[in-house]
Amino acid sequence: MNTEHLLKSVAVQFDLYCHWSQKEPIYRVYVDDDLITERTFAWPGYQQFIRENFVIAVKHGEHNIRVENLNPDTAKFTVKRVRVDEQDTDLKFVVN
Repeated sequence: MNTEHLLKSVAVQFDLYCHWSQKEPIYRVYVDDDLITERTFAWPGYQQFIRENFVIAVKHGEHNIRVENLNPDTAKFTVKRVRVDEQDTDLKFVVN
């Protein structure tokens, strides 16, 4: 069976840290070129992280997660502990 055009639901998680000053920074999360969410990081950046958690439907193959910082002059985001379907991975992942 050719699975090239079928979609598979996958659960994506990652820990997002942010060091910021001045105004609470805004960020966007993309998978490939699809916008998943836009949020404000409203927690103190020196002691908190948030765990992004979402389910997406993607084609089989390679995909990329990207975090866009909308306040690059006053904030720095770091992504750690990326997991797809409860398996450790990286910002680039493969769906079989």
